[in-house]
Amino acid sequence: MAVYVATHKRVALPRSDWLTPIGLNGYRDENVHICDADGADNISHLNRSYGELTGLYWLLKHCRDDYVGLCHYRRLFTFKPLPAPDIHYPAVWTMDTSDDTFAYLASDEQKHRMLALLDTYDFIVPRPIIYAETVATSFVNAHGELFWDHFLRSCQREFGYDVSYFDQETRFYCGNMFVTTAERFRRFAESLFRVVDHVHDQLGEIEDMPEVRYAPHRYPGYIAERFMGIYIHKMGLRIFETPMVWLN
Repeated sequence: MAVYVATHKRVALPRSDWLTPIGLNGYRDENVHICDADGADNISHLNRSYGELTGLYWLLKHCRDDYVGLCHYRRLFTFKPLPAPDIHYPAVWTMDTSDDTFAYLASDEQKHRMLALLDTYDFIVPRPIIYAETVATSFVNAHGELFWDHFLRSCQREFGYDVSYFDQETRFYCGNMFVTTAERFRRFAESLFRVVDHVHDQLGEIEDMPEVRYAPHRYPGYIAERFMGIYIHKMGLRIFETPMVWLN
């Protein structure tokens, strides 16, 4: 089992026998021994636009663990036993970067909790952000209609998805973060890249769009985040939503 922690720079990271750093954009150092440029089959050269997806692609092609996960150097999962979800429970816990925090995040307690959850659930995902508006409206407001329209067409073209889901859904699973079994990961990742790559083939690299609020060149990563929700819905997956730890 391995949950990979994506990073693109030198930074303190929690480590254990199951929590493993992976460098993005070819990054490696004395503590990061695996990177998205390893092996002939990689898309590290697309990191500027694909973001953590270049690490996710590397996992798809090279990871041989029975259970697979992805998180980030500042955003990780907590599998601590939690009360029943309610609207007042925070989706994100902020924690100081410290030896005690790292020891907890990389602990056997976390590992055993995760494995126990995956006996019952198909995917572990971050607790969603709940928008006051729909996922569709929030994306268009932040990133514009061009990327959204191509994303919807790709979902319909590749899988025949009923994209009206986005016109009612207000839950957003951010970060392209998950933990699941190897086989479920493979099916998810292959579906994800069929959609994202099709959009990227149509639009190519985007350098500047003044009307777009957030880094338009990163649109493949943005649409990938929205794909998680419709994939869960379409496949009828049993998911466990757990808070995300944000490291200061």
